Amino acid sequence: MTNKINRFMGIVATILAIMFLESTEISYRLSTIFGIFAMLIIFSIYKGGILSGVGSMVITILYMYNLRKGQTQGSSLYDISHYEFLLDILSMLCIGVLAGIMHYRYISYYERFKESRLFASRAEEISDIMICNTSPEGKYIDVPQNLCSLLGYTKNELLNKHYWDVIHPEDAALEEELFHSLISGHKETYSIEKRAYKKSGEMIWLFCNVSAVKNNDGEIIYLLRYLVDITEQKIMREELKNKEKELRRSENKYRNLVELSPDAVIIHEGDTITFINNTGVKLLGGSTAEEVTGKSLYEFIHPDYVYNVKSQIGRACVNLNQAGMPFDVKIISHNRIETDVEMINIGFSNGNDVQVMAMIRDITERKRSEELKMAMKENERLLVEAKEYDRIKNEFFANISHELRTPLNVILGTLQLLDIHNQNGSNNDLNLDKYIGLMKQNCYRLLRLVTNIIDITKIDAGYFDVNLESYNIVSIIEDITLSVSGYIEDKGLSLEFDTDTEEKIIKCDPDQMERIMLNLISNAVKFTKPGGKISVKLNDKGSSISISIKDTGIGIPEDKQGMIFERFRQVNKSLTRDHEGSGIGLSLVKSLVEIHGGTIYLVSEPGCGSEFIIELPTNESYESHREEQAAKVRHIERIQVEFSDIYS
Repeated sequence: MTNKINRFMGIVATILAIMFLESTEISYRLSTIFGIFAMLIIFSIYKGGILSGVGSMVITILYMYNLRKGQTQGSSLYDISHYEFLLDILSMLCIGVLAGIMHYRYISYYERFKESRLFASRAEEISDIMICNTSPEGKYIDVPQNLCSLLGYTKNELLNKHYWDVIHPEDAALEEELFHSLISGHKETYSIEKRAYKKSGEMIWLFCNVSAVKNNDGEIIYLLRYLVDITEQKIMREELKNKEKELRRSENKYRNLVELSPDAVIIHEGDTITFINNTGVKLLGGSTAEEVTGKSLYEFIHPDYVYNVKSQIGRACVNLNQAGMPFDVKIISHNRIETDVEMINIGFSNGNDVQVMAMIRDITERKRSEELKMAMKENERLLVEAKEYDRIKNEFFANISHELRTPLNVILGTLQLLDIHNQNGSNNDLNLDKYIGLMKQNCYRLLRLVTNIIDITKIDAGYFDVNLESYNIVSIIEDITLSVSGYIEDKGLSLEFDTDTEEKIIKCDPDQMERIMLNLISNAVKFTKPGGKISVKLNDKGSSISISIKDTGIGIPEDKQGMIFERFRQVNKSLTRDHEGSGIGLSLVKSLVEIHGGTIYLVSEPGCGSEFIIELPTNESYESHREEQAAKVRHIERIQVEFSDIYS
């Protein structure tokens, strides 16, 4: 609204002036009229701009033209010549043009000034730079708002202060020297980092750049100060300095730690040693680090360990900053002394290069300790075995004594009974067959015990001979099984024989196969109660044949199954056990089966019986075997020997 009023104010003033001149009776000179209208045109341009000045000029020219023609009624002005009229018009136009040019330049300078001030104020707002002016005496004459906000003062409060009023005394004294150098002309500008105090008393750090603004005579008008708050940077620099000091202390500490470490520390790039501590120098047999640095690490590795070391170093170069697994290495020093060590590799990046730090520990004493512990464990094991052997030996002799004493007592008791009856002359009343049978059975028992002891001794010594020929194993097993059927039935047990093939030719010794089968069947009879069942089954597996002897007896506990094939071992060790035995039979059976190239194993569960399974290889082809029927053997006596410890 104000701009619109100013725009028409000059035109209105021009019209009012014409009305005044036309209404007055006073006669004015032409120069006076010219001066009045020139001032009005300038006033119009000043208040309303160039357009307003043009309007006033047009109105003035029209008025002058009317004045020239003399058509203005009641005018007190006299007529003017044509020449004077043109001169007045040209003068009026020149004054208008000059006023317009000056107004344009004034507006341009003013707009640029406002734009620069706006730019400066915005720059101060968005940047950390604060621009203020002080007099040559040091008093603030212009301060920005951000400086007032920083220090906590109002603008008026700062304008009533000198710059040193807010500066730390030590920094103020230092700046005073620089200030005098600037005033005296020795310096054009200076910069300083100084401490300043806020109104609250809090201290901050400012960076200050000061330059002098002078007039054409070289006199200082004011000082231009550029200020930046560097408190955070100063604190960060102080913290950085402290961290650098701490880092240097830490570096020295860790360097001393590495140098004084009892473990060797070697840093190498590729295979070239770039750093080694004192312990490493001693380990490699050097006198100084320089003597070892630059040499290949593999010069000091035993050839048997080079491949493993290279492999571990390769892993460390891939898995950077991760410690590898420790591994044993043998080091060879300069003087060819071999040392057992433990090595750990850690790869790390050093700029564009990858280096590996090897930490090496001498484990010679540990190795000796481990060897000593192993020797002690071995001695302890041998001692335990010796004690166990001594215990087994004692048990064996106790069993043998029992096995020998029992039949001898029976035989001796029978002979004493016969002697008493013979002295009394009453032999006719004796059942001689019964007593002879008792003595015969116990003699068989003694014979079986002695034979087993002799055979197991021969097997241990490697002098036990077997006659391996090609026989039909099915026929041999069937004959042996059927030969004891009557004896088994007399014990109240049932016997079953089954086979899935009628003929299977293998290399075997019929006598030893009979011994194996009778021993296993006698065990089945011994531990199966009346009413039970004993089964013998053969299964042809092509490359082998399986022989199973299964009973429905008492079974064997799982924790005892591993010891039944051990020599002199019995599940029931007591001398008052229900069944006799020396603990040699199953061990002998296992040895005889292995002589035939076979295996034997047990499947048993307490209360569900036991099953012994023999696997014999088929080592005779049908094309090459010779059909040879085994000679008739006398099973009766052998049955009596193997079944001698089973009393009726």
